[in-house]
Amino acid sequence: MTTTITNATGEDIVCGLGGLHAADDIVDPESVAVFHASNVVIAPGPREFVFEAVPDGDYLIHWICGENAGPGDEVWGSSPLPETAYAKAATAQPLPVTVRTETCFGSVCLPPGLGLGLGL
Repeated sequence: MTTTITNATGEDIVCGLGGLHAADDIVDPESVAVFHASNVVIAPGPREFVFEAVPDGDYLIHWICGENAGPGDEVWGSSPLPETAYAKAATAQPLPVTVRTETCFGSVCLPPGLGLGLGL
């Protein structure tokens, strides 16, 4: 699974993102990110994130970026931002994504969602 954050600030920023199952609640301490990247310095321009072996499913990508990695600095991102650290309202909603992988048999691949029914 690949996603991109584009830094249009003109300065380096620090970002983190995490993908949770769409049914999970990010504020629930039992929720666990299926994939994540933390404290990544992003220079101006696009920065691609590639996550390998993400299971099929529906996810919400929650993200947060800031001028620096500490409280009190300018911070923006999807809801909810960590209230205890930043006490800021969200500036965006999480990004919904669906991951569906192909099924391959040698060099022949079936599109996601298409299966073979075998009558035995």
